[in-house]
Amino acid sequence: MVDRCVVRNSIHVSSECVMPNCPGCDPTETLQELYIPAPYGAGLEEVFNHHITTRNFFAWLYNRPLAGRTLGQALVDLKERVDVYRPDNYEQNKLEVISYAESQRYLDFRECVDHSLAALHLAEHVQIEDLWIDAFAHCVGMSHRGLRSSLEYAASTFWNPNLCADLTRSRWSVRGRRPSSTALG
Repeated sequence: MVDRCVVRNSIHVSSECVMPNCPGCDPTETLQELYIPAPYGAGLEEVFNHHITTRNFFAWLYNRPLAGRTLGQALVDLKERVDVYRPDNYEQNKLEVISYAESQRYLDFRECVDHSLAALHLAEHVQIEDLWIDAFAHCVGMSHRGLRSSLEYAASTFWNPNLCADLTRSRWSVRGRRPSSTALG
């Protein structure tokens, strides 16, 4: 991959840097540029997604936050890209992407509808039942806190059209089992 993507004969443009001792501004230092092209013939949307996923691959390598339209899709795309670059390690790739998501606190669902929906998307994609159950339970529990107004929710109902009905049914089921406040007092 590196041989295909390293740009040869790169021209280093000298500029005034405001940071003292900035290693990126040393004109005597060898500069390597890396360009990973989008698949040939890809449309504008596919090119955008390819470059965002490439950026997120490096974010994963350097333990930095992801970028993208939705967190759930960014995590799924990251897992797929890691599988492309390391095809013999699917299970290890899955564990490392989950570990990365935990380290970035994306799997901390407390008071965060977007994180629980993103984790639900990832769990469904990589087929981790425990993560799916935890994320789904949090989605049901937080459905009154702006679940339907979340961008993750709009994306989630696109990849899982039954999600809306499942969440609503589960919410009503929980409401029916919960004792009323007058019964407690």
